[in-house]
This record gives sequence, C-alpha cells and structure tokens, in this order.
Amino acid sequence: ECRMNIGYIRVSTDQQENSVISQKEMIENYSKLNGITVDDYFIDFGISGKNTIKREKYLELMTMVKSGKVNSIITTSLSRWSRNTLDLLKSVEILKRNNVNFEVIKEQVSLNTPMGEFFVSILGSIYTLERQLTSERTKDVIQNKKKSGKIYSRTPFGFDNENGNLVEN
Repeated sequence: ECRMNIGYIRVSTDQQENSVISQKEMIENYSKLNGITVDDYFIDFGISGKNTIKREKYLELMTMVKSGKVNSIITTSLSRWSRNTLDLLKSVEILKRNNVNFEVIKEQVSLNTPMGEFFVSILGSIYTLERQLTSERTKDVIQNKKKSGKIYSRTPFGFDNENGNLVEN
C-alpha cells in the first residue's frame, strides 16, 4: 500500500486566502527541492491553533496517520501545526509511533533526533506563550475600552456610536 505525502495548511481567519496561497507555494517549492511529491493538501480555514478539537482537516489527517496511510506531513511552520504545547507533543508522539516524517519548513526541525524533538517542544512552548500573550493583550484592550465608554464591539442595544464613544439613546 502506498503511503501519502500531505501538505498541511492552517489560517486563523477566513480572510487569509493569500496566506493559504503562500503556504501552499512554500510547501510546493520545499517538496520539489527535496524530491517529495505532495499527494494532497489538508487546509483548515478560519481556525485557531489554540486547540485541535475544531480542526476538521487536522483530525482527518491524524486519523489517516493512525491507520498507516501517511508517509510524511509537510507544513510551513510549527505555529501552523499547533499553538498548544500539549497538543503538539501528543501529535508528535503519534507521528513518531506511526513512522511519519514531519517536515517543518521554517524551523527546519526533525523528529528523527533527540535534539530535533527537544527544539520542537521548546518552539511549541514559545508559540503557546505567544498565543496566550496575544489573548491577554486583546482582553486588556477590551477592558480598557469598556471602562472608558469606548466601543469595543458592535454598538450595544440602547446606545449610539458617536465618534467611537457609547452614548445612551
């Protein structure tokens, strides 16, 4: 049975069509340089890297991995694969157990060496921290806007938007 080489792409919002195109081009170029034929692309649109539960294509791909149908997964960056250290480490274990090559273009890490695996876990922790800090900053900005009567989302019922300020109507 022939095992497949899969390109995995994830974008956080549906508006990132150009990101899908550039990720796909990076994977195509990398594959050509390394003599890999990409059999299929799995793309998760508008999905956060925070967890894997809602990522349909990721879950489908991991099911294929567990059933021995995947030879290698090529992705542009670890942050596209996961922004959650625990999910990342669990997926790495599954890939290793099923002899799947995991090709990460930007970070150029390999799961074939203890050092490569170590770097994957360190980078995974960094991406998790980055996601958490971004979330924290966003919450702070929203809190600040709420406190100062500024608009932080759609204009709530019973208010009007006057130059970015909430005014009771």
